[in-house]
Amino acid sequence: MRSALFKLYGHVHPQVRLHVAYSTFALDPDRARSIIEDVANSRLEPWAFDAGMTLYLLKEEMTQLPLDTDPLEFTGVESPRTARP
Repeated sequence: MRSALFKLYGHVHPQVRLHVAYSTFALDPDRARSIIEDVANSRLEPWAFDAGMTLYLLKEEMTQLPLDTDPLEFTGVESPRTARP
């Protein structure tokens, strides 16, 4: 479940924080955006560039971040969208 990723928001490596923010954006957009902004302001390349472009795309409403949560994800039931044969 994506909600288990929240504990990685404080990870020392900016790449981990950035990918966790992307993965959890639908669950907590304000907190995820804060992490993305922190990485963008860190000037640690290439992650700061990636984060900065993500913020730009969010502003322009052109992002491909997950914006909706899968309701079945929180019930422990496998979603038909992600079910494996």
